[in-house]
Amino acid sequence: MTRQDLSGIHPTPNNVLVKLDRLQDEFKMQDGKKFYIDTSYEPEKHAPITGHIIAICDSLYFSTRPAVSHSMPWKTDIELKVGDYIVSYYLTSTNASTIKDGRMLRDDHGDYYIFLKYHNIFAAKRDNWKIITCNGFNLLTPVDDVEVDTLSQRLEKIGLHTPRMMRGKHSNRMARVLYPARPLQQYRDPRFSDHQDELLCGDLVLIRGNAAIPLEYEYHASLLGRQKLYRVQRYYIYAKVDE
Repeated sequence: MTRQDLSGIHPTPNNVLVKLDRLQDEFKMQDGKKFYIDTSYEPEKHAPITGHIIAICDSLYFSTRPAVSHSMPWKTDIELKVGDYIVSYYLTSTNASTIKDGRMLRDDHGDYYIFLKYHNIFAAKRDNWKIITCNGFNLLTPVDDVEVDTLSQRLEKIGLHTPRMMRGKHSNRMARVLYPARPLQQYRDPRFSDHQDELLCGDLVLIRGNAAIPLEYEYHASLLGRQKLYRVQRYYIYAKVDE
């Protein structure tokens, strides 16, 4: 397809067209240079998950009926727009590059594009500086040693033992809010719901143990340079910790 053809695309509900900024086997350095790597080991850490939105749907379709497979898994508003630089789920690009279902496109200049489901986008950057959260994913930063040690001392004073999972350089149960997201309005799964408690930048929160999933892996981190971020939905944030 030509770039002109792609510019005229209007995605159907829940779909977004993204121009990938790199291929799976490329590593882009800070000076703009790149080299090629073997992605057979830990391929999830090298999948192309970033790019710019070329076209976005006008609406999001949500239904609680189990038989409606093309529904969003949760109800939310469109918070992104054309031009945003996005970070998405690695399996979407990995599957699109291996399954010939029309989701991966290439233009006449050799650039690659992919159709993503809106709910598979975690965060975005607008105008090269403004961070946009979406789909209820809060961006958190790891808690460092000092904060874990301080909390351990407070727990010991009241007779509580510090769980082993909270020891070490970074806790997998605690993190600090950097960019809070709006609560999701509703989930397809009736067991889930978002609490409406206000989350603020700087809040120290207790999260589900396996919810501390990196937004991007360190090899290709780009949203905030090499800063490590977790993407955690509000449903997996159990409490705020007073300091």
